[in-house]
Amino acid sequence: PEIPPMLWYRNHMFSSWAGFIVGDEKGRCTLDPRGAEVITPRYSYNHHYYNAIYPGETIYVLGQLKTLKKQRNDHERHSLISKKLVEWKRNHFSFLDYFDNNKDGKIDEGEMASAQNAATRTVDMQLEEIYQKPATHIVSQPKDGRPFIVSSIHPDELVQRYKRAIIFHLFAWIILSIFVLAMQVN
Repeated sequence: PEIPPMLWYRNHMFSSWAGFIVGDEKGRCTLDPRGAEVITPRYSYNHHYYNAIYPGETIYVLGQLKTLKKQRNDHERHSLISKKLVEWKRNHFSFLDYFDNNKDGKIDEGEMASAQNAATRTVDMQLEEIYQKPATHIVSQPKDGRPFIVSSIHPDELVQRYKRAIIFHLFAWIILSIFVLAMQVN
């Protein structure tokens, strides 16, 4: 049997750090696993061991959620309107043909106001299209040092694993301490 496609994997030689999409009933986001502590079951294939997250698996994520969406910005809007006017003015004859209503070969104040209104309408339509696009959500490593954990193991099971590890290490520490003390006495 072949290994099914994986979203993320790690073996003794390589870890994949490509992002992938996760979702639930509330929405979807991109998960950037770089810098995450990824906790998965250990699998075996052809006598090689690896950890993996498979498509369709439930995963649990603790990290920084960022929402990327274009926000309305008056400064940007005015800048785009100015750029649009400059772009139109570059083709002088076309600009005159379109906005020189009295056909005197020059743009007066009223005609310039008409050109500014047209540029404003054009930019506003372009920006409205951008603003209507859905936001992009990304979960990544927090910048402030908080933990970043991705796991395909239920949190209750992880807690039990960590409890067992603490108990094991505590007993190991006690036994090694007694052993060291016994060695010092002899």
